[in-house]
Amino acid sequence: MRFLVHALIFCGVYLAVAESLGALIEHLDVPLDDPGTKSIKSDHYRIEKEGFDLLFVGSSRVFRQYHPRLFERKAAELGLELDAYNLGIPGMRFFEALDYVDWILDQDAERLKWIVFELQDPEPTSNEALRFTQRNIRWHSPHFSALAGARVLASDRSWREKVSEVSAHLGQGLLRLSNANTGLALSRSLLGWKYSVPDKTPGGFFPLEMDGKRDVKRRREVFLSELDKDPKFLTKQAKRTAFAIPLEPAPWMLAELGALVERAEACGVEVTFVISPPADHNYVALERVREAAPLPRTFAYDPSKYPLLYYEPELRFDLQHLNLEGAKKLTGLFARQFVRHVRRKGDG
Repeated sequence: MRFLVHALIFCGVYLAVAESLGALIEHLDVPLDDPGTKSIKSDHYRIEKEGFDLLFVGSSRVFRQYHPRLFERKAAELGLELDAYNLGIPGMRFFEALDYVDWILDQDAERLKWIVFELQDPEPTSNEALRFTQRNIRWHSPHFSALAGARVLASDRSWREKVSEVSAHLGQGLLRLSNANTGLALSRSLLGWKYSVPDKTPGGFFPLEMDGKRDVKRRREVFLSELDKDPKFLTKQAKRTAFAIPLEPAPWMLAELGALVERAEACGVEVTFVISPPADHNYVALERVREAAPLPRTFAYDPSKYPLLYYEPELRFDLQHLNLEGAKKLTGLFARQFVRHVRRKGDG
């Protein structure tokens, strides 16, 4: 009996401390992400949020392929003056991107008008390199933890993989719920110690050619090696269409995208979607999402209509990304389409 009483007291104190930490963190807007690209960009946006009309949000295909400064110039040439910032993050997947947009909207920037959101596969698998980091823990709200876990259980993975993945999602969800491992960040904030690093990139854009990391160079070497073996490598790769999501889009995914649009509209922000090339491995599946969901404008780059973005080696850095020249072409193309969309909507 005494043990039970002590256990209940411990749980009560733990919950009280966890809730107090959460309230204080939210009140002080304490940055919790691990050092890296996301924390740098989040800090920059938190400070400069009233300086932007448009944000790009998504994975490395956004980070490496949408040049805000070039986008601004092209849009201005077409009569639309705006300031843009690239919040693309390497390794950011569907659930984390949804949570990130929630965070962006919570910043309550009065100037923000548009969010360009990359449409991705709703892959529930945890990123091994990010498991149990603060970055991964922060998107594991009860809602997204349960949703990701349910998607794993509904997949055709082995039971061993399912147990491993679901355990990871639940574990990170519990850490998020209990505000575990946040004391150091909170202490630094209270003491005025800030470790923020300025974003020195042009508007959050960083082409792969400028990135000297070993794994980036290795991916480039592998890509060139494959092209050297077979000049038709890119064309053949595109034909090996492997759908990462069901042909018929899942209702839950459509509901999440719809909720994203509704919340943004309530904040006075329009969400437009983009299927970023070279996405030939999942393009058809994502097109079905676009057709099935009541989404606003979606910018899609069909390989049959824009073959250079998929099959031209001179515009590719590796199998998954365009190089700087490819990014310039994509950004210019998107700028023209986006300005046309804004004008059409204004006329309507």
